[in-house]
Amino acid sequence: MFERLFGLVVKYVLRYWVIGVIFFTLVSIVIYSVEQANWVKDDSAIVNIFLLGLVFGWLLASSRFGWGFVLLYALFLAIVIPIQGVGRIVPALETVLTTPPGQVIDGMNLRAWELSLRVTGWVETLRGEGNIQDTGLFVLLMGAIFVLCAIWLMWSIIRQRRAFNGLLPIALLLAINVHLSRQPLS
Repeated sequence: MFERLFGLVVKYVLRYWVIGVIFFTLVSIVIYSVEQANWVKDDSAIVNIFLLGLVFGWLLASSRFGWGFVLLYALFLAIVIPIQGVGRIVPALETVLTTPPGQVIDGMNLRAWELSLRVTGWVETLRGEGNIQDTGLFVLLMGAIFVLCAIWLMWSIIRQRRAFNGLLPIALLLAINVHLSRQPLS
């Protein structure tokens, strides 16, 4: 049984190793580029949002759902994942396992309330035509773009089998990154 499983793993690796290397190189380039841009103080939220988008994109592309449902679900994820990245409403698994359930729920409620106050502050600042000093709005909007690009990349590679179509939004992300960080093109 172990030999059969090992044979399947070897067969799969030999079949897809080139695509895997190119994919991981591309993802590494995007993550490194975003981290070096220093858009915000703590840019780990943007990287985590992108990685979660890749995971959910892989799950959606591997599922049997049609493109219409996947589009709606991707739009839902483009809202929910950045909200989690900015507000950190759901705590880490370590915290959930070591803290009593009532305190976990109270903490989630408190973080959700804090996020709602931040969003209210953004809305009031925009109504007053002021400048928003909080970087959370930027992370939220860029996170939505990153999630949609990651889901499209996985959908193009797995479902459409056209990797080039998936690379176009990633090229957009890198162009935005170069523009916002004022990095030289070379």
